[in-house]
Amino acid sequence: MPIEPALKRAHVFVDGQNLFHAVKSAFGHTYPNYDIPRLAEAVCRRMGWQLEGVTFYTGVPSEADNPFWHAFWSAKLAALGSRGVRTEARELRYQNRVIRMADGGEVAVQAGLEKGIDVKMALDVVRMAREGACDVLLLFSQDQDMAEAAAEVRRISVERDRWLKVASAYPVGPDYPNRRGVNGTDWIRIEREMYDACIDPANYSPPPVRVVPAPALSEEYSVRRAAQRDLGVLVRLRRAMFAEIWDGGLDAEALAARDGAFFLPLLERGGAAAWLALDAGGQAVACAAVHVLQGSPKPWALDGRVAYVSSMFTAPAHRRRGLARRLLAECTAFARERGVACVSLHGAPAGRALYESAGFAATNEMRLLLPGEGG
Repeated sequence: MPIEPALKRAHVFVDGQNLFHAVKSAFGHTYPNYDIPRLAEAVCRRMGWQLEGVTFYTGVPSEADNPFWHAFWSAKLAALGSRGVRTEARELRYQNRVIRMADGGEVAVQAGLEKGIDVKMALDVVRMAREGACDVLLLFSQDQDMAEAAAEVRRISVERDRWLKVASAYPVGPDYPNRRGVNGTDWIRIEREMYDACIDPANYSPPPVRVVPAPALSEEYSVRRAAQRDLGVLVRLRRAMFAEIWDGGLDAEALAARDGAFFLPLLERGGAAAWLALDAGGQAVACAAVHVLQGSPKPWALDGRVAYVSSMFTAPAHRRRGLARRLLAECTAFARERGVACVSLHGAPAGRALYESAGFAATNEMRLLLPGEGG
């Protein structure tokens, strides 16, 4: 029986795309915002292991296929390398994949395919086990193809009479159905609290490409991005907006409470942003907000993400000064920065000319209000 060491040295192997999609399903984060060194250290610290090193694997699309994600991953991989993480990247290629529907029809979708990532990761796991470089081989992956590598590590442990452990760490959330780690490994659950404490604050997105430059404002106005402390101002302006456009009943206090509960966590996590236009006295007189919705894949948004613009409101005395146009430009720039392909909004008739001049087109969306659902 191999002797268990008192000090257990761990090396972490991260399948970047596998972890991202798991986090997206479990916690709702819409882009790879993990801080890998911090997350690896947090898991090892919980288990009482000493972190010796991290290797990160991911597919990266070519600049021609997807310039946004190519730039994002190039920047993130460079940052990881500067912090001592060994990185392994392979070109992510897009191919048409035919999916058969329940009614017998077929639909073709584009799917990104990684070539060689899982093979390289498995080879590294086995090689490091043979070299005795660590005692614990920790996988940030739920890919069951890694089960064969785990079995090979167990054989090495027996052959060399050396204590070795393979573990797999993965996120868990109420809406994420995959609650299994890699077969033949110890399973370690990553709860939301741990993950959110290890979010990377850096922005690796390329500079926004604005099709239309943000319009200039007269000197009597300024625009700034809203912070969490501005939530009350945003709520106040939204309340004035609904009082003007909604002819049904309006429970202002209930709406304000719901607004705060909705926007605050999104602003904290970066999943939403808002802007305020200020007059010469520093008073907020206009606002706009945008947040990313995750829906089903569509021909115009294959990843299902839509940037939804809301809260477009300007106080009556300050209209026709270019404030709404400037705020709308900030919202669309936010979407471009995150690689979101579609921007949507519900516009009042008075704003239709503005939205059309910015490139928005009317759609066939319809609405049904169910009794009791609005309260």
